[in-house]
Amino acid sequence: MITVRNWRLDAACRTSDPDLFFPIGATGPAIAQIAEARQVCQECPVRTACLNWALRHDQGYGIWGGTTEEERRALRPTPASRQAERARMSELPCQQQRPRYLHRQWQADVS
Repeated sequence: MITVRNWRLDAACRTSDPDLFFPIGATGPAIAQIAEARQVCQECPVRTACLNWALRHDQGYGIWGGTTEEERRALRPTPASRQAERARMSELPCQQQRPRYLHRQWQADVS
């Protein structure tokens, strides 16, 4: 059995005050708060996993993976780009569309 470790257990922010990552606004005192939160994220070993989670779950508030709400909004795919990706994937042969999972490789190595 393969156990997947939760990325949150390794997050640098785990011991920080959660309020730091949820500034009120984007001006005035919030600017310093955002900078402080980003500093914690900068050193985080799971920053990419955190950002990916926030994008996948449409996290609309707070600092995630060192990004603000506005920055994540800009990173999200638009409906047009999602449609183009679906069209591109439909043109590929079936076996290229499926993701290759690590456990298949691991099973091949063990055999």
